[in-house]
Amino acid sequence: MVVTVSMLVAQAPPMASPPTALELVGLAFPGCEIRWEVVALTAAQQQRVVEQSGVARGTATCRRFLVQKEGKCVGAAYVDARTVRSQGQSLLVCVDAAGKVLRIEVLQFAEPRQYRPRPEFFAQFVGQKLDDQLQLRRGIRPVAGATMSARAAVDAVRTVLAVHAVLVAR
Repeated sequence: MVVTVSMLVAQAPPMASPPTALELVGLAFPGCEIRWEVVALTAAQQQRVVEQSGVARGTATCRRFLVQKEGKCVGAAYVDARTVRSQGQSLLVCVDAAGKVLRIEVLQFAEPRQYRPRPEFFAQFVGQKLDDQLQLRRGIRPVAGATMSARAAVDAVRTVLAVHAVLVAR
């Protein structure tokens, strides 16, 4: 079941407040049509996401922005919300048409600031696809003093890429 919440064309003007998720998607995919939707995954899809991602925590729903240009899908952006230690983290993961990470933005991080990975950590994900290299100490360098945050970020990206693959295959 797909519930479309809104349809917008993004090319937002600069603002004094932090950019919204929609504005960030617009920066990743300039000049594109962006549609926000919530997708309920079937039990079979949820199982495939767990199997493909290698992350035990599955997801029953998916919040994503579908991105099109001239009627053709050029990518998607997913909002992944999870608990790191005891507080929440929300990441926006932009995925290109080939299923590779295009951009990651931290939407919310409620843990103490010293545990938040720096932008250089998230930059490592750009161009990554869902494979064995997308793990800490393989294709992703860990963060000293923020191991749980780094692990949560890797799990989020692996889950998003698996959800993307499962939804594209339907």
